[in-house]
Amino acid sequence: MTSTLDPKGGLERRIRAAYELIREYEEQMLTASDPKAKARYQREVAQQWELIEQWVASYQALCQRLGEPMAEEIRQIAALAASRKAPPPSEATAPPSPATGTTYHVQIGQATGIAIGDGAQVIQSAPAEQSPVDDREALKRALRRARRALAILEEQVAGFGALHVPAHLQIELEEKREEVARLEARLRAKKEERDED
Repeated sequence: MTSTLDPKGGLERRIRAAYELIREYEEQMLTASDPKAKARYQREVAQQWELIEQWVASYQALCQRLGEPMAEEIRQIAALAASRKAPPPSEATAPPSPATGTTYHVQIGQATGIAIGDGAQVIQSAPAEQSPVDDREALKRALRRARRALAILEEQVAGFGALHVPAHLQIELEEKREEVARLEARLRAKKEERDED
């Protein structure tokens, strides 16, 4: 496996894949109407952040040991992970002074946001409302996202090895496989409906 030959590259790939998965779950949370589904996505996002925090700690230690700098994208993801742990403003001892606050424009892949202050809180605007789209096209997009998320999960599971896969990751993988199967079945049913008309 390439991660044993290139541990730094392997950690970078895992961190990026987990962050991409977080973005997928957050997108699905925005469109989900079922409260149980939203809660499940929130749990999955939290679990991916925990993995990122573990991998970033290993990555930072490895970079120090190798005397190499962190990749900029990984540094930004690490800042986002750290900002999640920052206390809310009401619990902070003192607000940062305007002189020390800095505004950063953060762009990771296609994700863009504004990070304000030393705590690097990311503020993202609400997604623009979309016009009604053909049900089949929406299903195709959902299926593509689910397949991409499934591929990322399978890569994460492979990185752990069969005996060391955390239970939450195994459950998440099984649920994602079921979701892909459900979406494929719905898309087939839509195609059959269309063919009958």
